Amino acid sequence: MTQAPLGVLLAGGEAVRTGGRPKGLFVLAPGRRVLDAPLAALQATCGQVVVDSADPRVLGALPDLEAILDGTRGIGALGAIRTALAAGAARGADIVLACAWDMPGVSPSLLATLVAMLAADDTADVALPRHAGTLDPLCAAWRTRVLAACDAAIADGTRAAHRWIATVAARPLEGAPLAALGEPERLLMNVNTDDDLAIAARLFAS
Repeated sequence: MTQAPLGVLLAGGEAVRTGGRPKGLFVLAPGRRVLDAPLAALQATCGQVVVDSADPRVLGALPDLEAILDGTRGIGALGAIRTALAAGAARGADIVLACAWDMPGVSPSLLATLVAMLAADDTADVALPRHAGTLDPLCAAWRTRVLAACDAAIADGTRAAHRWIATVAARPLEGAPLAALGEPERLLMNVNTDDDLAIAARLFAS
């Protein structure tokens, strides 16, 4: 397999809390959408970036990205992880860098650090941020070799991503090393509601 990571922009969520409106397409300021930061960060870090979505509104907004289809919809984050792993394995990538498209504060340095952490440790299966005790599996560098284990967990009825992550070799980026890349609350913010959007617009409009 090649060592160049595949970037996967995760845009397949159902956006229940926004009434089905595609979160990443929300506008923070003229000419700036929520998805622009995670997309730029992935493009700066990966040789190729694809998008996990079947929504025509999403695909229409990202005509230059190849779309991959989530075959495990309805099981949340674990399904998105599985889709990213499968896309990487199909393209011969050893590492997949997956990032949710509703993270307007994510940076190239954060994603590059996750890839470097994983590449430096052959025993690690995933490198991901952990802040305030919470892991973020949708902003993570994954080794595609765990695809079979992910499939097995889904087949066994596992639906909680964090429960499955506890069974693989995870390397968290946390504490001072994470804070050195920026304020964690900003780096890892998700836009899930209209209130979140208002906060993000204040933080990231410029």
